[in-house]
Parts: sequence; structure tokens; C-alpha cells
Amino acid sequence: MKRHALRRSRGFTLVELLVVILIIGILVTLASLAGFRAVQAAQRARIVTEIDMLDQALQEYQNQRGGYPTNFGQYDTVSSNPPERLRQERLVAHLRVAFTGYVIPDIDGNGVRNYFDVRQHILGAYAGAYGGSPPQHPNSGITLYDIDYLDAAEALAFWLGGLPAPIDVTYVPVGQRLIGQFSNKVAGFSAEPSDPFSLGGSRLPVLFEFDQNRLVDYDQDGWLEYLPPAGDPGRPPYVYFDAATYGPSSLRMQQPGTMMNQPDLFLSYPAPPGIAGTIPFGGPNNPSWGLAQPYLSANPANTWMNPEKFQIICAGLDGIYSLSPPTGIWAKVFPLGQGYEQGDYDNLTNFTSGKLEDSLP
Repeated sequence: MKRHALRRSRGFTLVELLVVILIIGILVTLASLAGFRAVQAAQRARIVTEIDMLDQALQEYQNQRGGYPTNFGQYDTVSSNPPERLRQERLVAHLRVAFTGYVIPDIDGNGVRNYFDVRQHILGAYAGAYGGSPPQHPNSGITLYDIDYLDAAEALAFWLGGLPAPIDVTYVPVGQRLIGQFSNKVAGFSAEPSDPFSLGGSRLPVLFEFDQNRLVDYDQDGWLEYLPPAGDPGRPPYVYFDAATYGPSSLRMQQPGTMMNQPDLFLSYPAPPGIAGTIPFGGPNNPSWGLAQPYLSANPANTWMNPEKFQIICAGLDGIYSLSPPTGIWAKVFPLGQGYEQGDYDNLTNFTSGKLEDSLP
């Protein structure tokens, strides 16, 4: 009689099981990383597409109104005139070109039609909308819709979308901030040739269709910033620099309620009345967005990127423009990466098709 050996089914040993689990874990991790990177790539692609659309809208603005709009920064580091005066003169000069039918009213009656008349004219338009006087922010006391507070982060919504629609000024507490109850909207400029700042009547078509859900008023001055289409609600907005301001202009953005210890030579944010230096600017969830500023060109050397036009800067998905001023005078050079630091590499602009990091030689 022939014996047959008993055959037993052999299971996995503990070591083999651990190896299988490890392999599965690695595969899951790789798949997750690939998925995460794909999501990030899609988010960046959306931002790049929108920056291109903003660029086209600014080109159309130039076609219609004879020049690129000011970003409300200072304009001349050599002149003895104070930055605020230079800013004001450039704004008035631009308004006279952009709205040729606009006759600046001589509100103060001194025979000079200047920035201060424009400022009072716009404040008067909002005063009428609120039944007598423009409202003040209940926390800071800042008068809303004062053009003294317009800056490079609000220029895009102002020039491409027009005046912000008056908001409900019944503020409600959200965390440590007071938020208006209703969403922010742009209302366009008036179609009345002699008064583009009227809040009533027919409106000029807006040059860019802003997503209302991404229009915010972080510094709570009534003027609107525009957020990129990716990331958390506390991410920093787009910043716009027109060519005339490349040299002296930049914008510090940091947590609300804090002031800088020393003046920064790279800052051009106009200081509100009674506040020395710069006004703090930041989002509700991010303690510091850093310093937004234009970029130099490596070819030809010592010139700016888009030297006759403008630069649109997005902080990218890391939410940081750049943590500090460059080591040399305006030494952030594209595409070499000279002067880049944390924040710069992830930035997206209107002169790149991806991250600044992707263009490094």
C-alpha cells in the first residue's frame, strides 16, 4: 500500500503579513501623494488661468481708457515731494485720462480741482447712500470708502469692477473680527460721463466678472480685495503693481492689530491719518503673508519684468508672498531666483505659466 504524504495548506507567517501591509501602505501613500499633487496642480492651473483673464481685462482697460490703472502706491523715490502727494497726483492724472467726461468738482471752492475734491466727491456719493455720512468701522473708527485707504491689493477690484456696492454696516462678531452681514459686491462705475462715481443710474460694464464669494474686505476700509480660487478663506489676495510703481512700491501684509517696529524702506502703503508708518494688513487665519513686491528681469539685466505694463502677484498655495525684503535693493531676479526666499518659489504671476520655481534654470 502506497502512502501519500499529508498536504497541509500553508498560511502567511507574521513576517510575510507585515511585509504585505508595508507594501500596501507604501502604495496607498504614493497614491495619496499623487492625488494631492494632482489637486495642487489643478488649483494652480485655475489660478494661472484667472491671472491670465485678469491680465486680459487690464489690457482691455488700457484699450478703453488710454492707460493702465494706478495701484495707489508711491511713484518717485527721488522727488522731495512726500509719497502721499505723488500718489494723489498720479491718481488724479489717471482719472482725467480714463474718464474724459469727468469734470472734477471744486468742492472746497478754492478754485483748484484736485485729489482732495475727488476724495470728498466719492465720500459724498457714499454719504448719500447711507443717509447723510459714510459709515465708520465700529472697531477702528476708519471711515469706509475713503480713497486714502485704497492700495495695491484693492486696485484690481476697484478698476476692473468699479465702486463697491454699499454694504449693510451692521457688523457681527466672527472670531476676533467684525464682519458685515452681507456679501461684498462690485457695482461698476456710473455710465454718466460727467460723474463716474455716482452710485445710482445706469452702469458701465465691468471689465472682469469677479466671483462675489471671493471678494473680501480684510482691512475693513470698504474697498475690496480679490482672493485666488484655491485654499482656505484666510488666504492672501492678488496684488497688482503698475509699471510706474515697480521701484518704490511694495505692500507689507501681516496680522491685524500689530504694528511694525521700524519703518520699512520697501513699503509704500499710504499711512492713514493719525497712524504712523503703515497700516497692518492680514487675513483672519494667517499670522503673516509677508511682503508682496515686483520682480526684476535677468534679461536684460537691471530691468523689470513687464517693464511697460504691470505685474499681478499671487502668493501661491503656501499663502506667503515673501517673508522679508530682498538682501539687495530690489534683488529678486526672475528667472534666476536671485533673492528668492520662502514664499517666492511658490508664487504665481502674469509673466509665468506656473510657479516661479518652475522657471529656475
